[in-house]
Amino acid sequence: MFYKNIISNYSIIFLGVFSTLSIFLSINVGINLYDVAHPVKMFVEANQLLSGLTPYKEIFISYGYLTTALHSFSIILFGNQVLSTSIITGIFYALTFPIFFLILKNLGIEKKISILSIIVIFLIHPSIVLPWSTYFAYFFFLLGLYFLTKNNIKKKEFILTGFFWSLACFSRQTYFIPLFLLIFTIISYEFFFENSNLKKNSARLEIMFLLIGFFLPILFFILVLIYNQTFKYWFYYTFDLSSFYLKPKSLESINSISFLFSHVKKSFIDFFFAKNINSFFYLIIVIFNIYFILFIFKKNFNKRIFYISILSLLMLSQNIHYIEVFRMSTSVVVGFITLIYYFKESKLLKNFIFFIIIFSFFSFVNTTYNLFKARQDFVHSDLSYFRYQKMPENVALFYADVFKAINNIKANYVINKNFNYTYIPMLAFLSGTKSNQIGTYYDEAVENFYSNKSEFIDLEKSLTNFTDIIIFTPSNDKEIMKKKFKKDFFLYKSFKSPIPAHKYIHFLIHKSTKKTI
Repeated sequence: MFYKNIISNYSIIFLGVFSTLSIFLSINVGINLYDVAHPVKMFVEANQLLSGLTPYKEIFISYGYLTTALHSFSIILFGNQVLSTSIITGIFYALTFPIFFLILKNLGIEKKISILSIIVIFLIHPSIVLPWSTYFAYFFFLLGLYFLTKNNIKKKEFILTGFFWSLACFSRQTYFIPLFLLIFTIISYEFFFENSNLKKNSARLEIMFLLIGFFLPILFFILVLIYNQTFKYWFYYTFDLSSFYLKPKSLESINSISFLFSHVKKSFIDFFFAKNINSFFYLIIVIFNIYFILFIFKKNFNKRIFYISILSLLMLSQNIHYIEVFRMSTSVVVGFITLIYYFKESKLLKNFIFFIIIFSFFSFVNTTYNLFKARQDFVHSDLSYFRYQKMPENVALFYADVFKAINNIKANYVINKNFNYTYIPMLAFLSGTKSNQIGTYYDEAVENFYSNKSEFIDLEKSLTNFTDIIIFTPSNDKEIMKKKFKKDFFLYKSFKSPIPAHKYIHFLIHKSTKKTI
C-alpha cells in the first residue's frame, strides 16, 4: 500500500515532526497552563544551585541532583525565567520518541509498525505536563535500554547501559530500586540460566560491566559528597525522609494487590465514563506483561524482551503515589515494546494500534484545543521571571504587589533571610534573601522531620535568633499564628492569597530591623 511505502521511506521525517511538535506543545503547556507551585519550585531550586548554595545542605533537591543541574543549565541557556525549565524538559521528552523507535529497530520490528507505535505513544502523551524529573529519568533509562537491546552486545554496550541508568537515578532517585532490581535480574539470569560453556563464561564476565557502568558513577557521586561533607544530608534526604513518608498504610498497599486493583478500577472508569483511552491502554500493557511473564517459557524465549517486560512491571512503582498518564508514559510504557514484539506478525496488533490511534486522536485534539484556546481570565505578568507565561489575573497582581512591597521593605529594613510558611515557592525567591528552612516552601512533615535532628537547622529556635529575617505566613493556619516569634515581629502587610489553600498572606518583620538614617 502507498502509505506503507511513505512510512518506510520517510521514518526520519516522521520522527522529526513528532519530536518538533512535542517540543512546541511542551512550551505551550508552560505558557498556558499555569501552576503556582510545581514549575516554580523547580525553577527556584535551579536558581539556588546557580547561586552557589551547597546541594543537599543548603538546597532541598526534591528528586535528583541531575534534574536540578539540567534546569540550572536551562536558565543559563534560555534565560532566567520559569518557562526555561519547561523548554529543556520538553526537549528531553521529545528525544524519547526517536530513541523508542531505535529500540524497536534493534528488536527487528518493521518500520511501519514502529512508526504507528510511536504515533500511539505520542497521541497518548504528546508533551510534558510539568518540568518534572520523571521526563529526564525516562530519557536516560530509555537510552540505556537502547544499548541493552543492540545485537551482539559487548562490554561497551553493557557499560553504557549501566551508565545511563545511573543517570536516570541521578535525575529521580525513585528509579534506583526498579533499575537495580532489573540489573539483578539480568545478572542472575546470565549466570544461572544460560548454558555453561567457554563462550558463555566469557559473556558472564562481560555482563559484570553492567554493574560497573551503573555503580561507578554512583560511587563517584558519593565520594564527592563525602569530600564536601554533605553525605549525611544527601542520605537523610534520600532515605530517611523517604521512609518517613512511607506510612504503614502505604506499605500495606504495596504488599497487596490493592494498588493494582485501584489501577484497574481507574482505567475502566476513565474509559467507559470519561471516554479516556489513555488509562485503558496502560492497563492492557500491564495485564499483558503479567501474562507474558507467567507463561514466558511456553513461547519462543527472547531474553531481551523478557528484561523489558520485567522492567515495565517494576516501573509500576513510579505510580504508587498517583496513578497518572504522565507517570505511566515515562515508566510502564516500555511494556508496549513486549506487546509489539510478540504480536508483530498478527493482524490483531495492527487493529489494536489503529483502535488506540483513533480514540487517542480525539483526546489529543481536545487537549491541544484546551491548550490553545483563549483564556479571558489569563494575563501576562510584569515580572521578567514569568516572561511569555500566562496566569490568572489575581495571581499576576499578587506577584506585582509582592515584588513592590519587598522592594520597599529592603529599602527601609535590614533583610537578609526569609522563612516561608506558605505553599508558594516564589515568595522566598522574590525576597532575594537566603531561605532559613528546608525546601522552597512550607512542608510541615519535612520541617518537623529535620527539626528533630540536631545536626540540621533548628528551624523554629533559629527564627528567634535572627532580626534580619522576613517571614511569610498564611492567616488561616492557627498553629503558625500562635508561634512564639510572633511577639518579636510586627505585621508589615497582608495580601489576599492567590491560592485556595491560604486566605491571606502576611509579611512579618522583626521590630528591630528598621534602617537608621
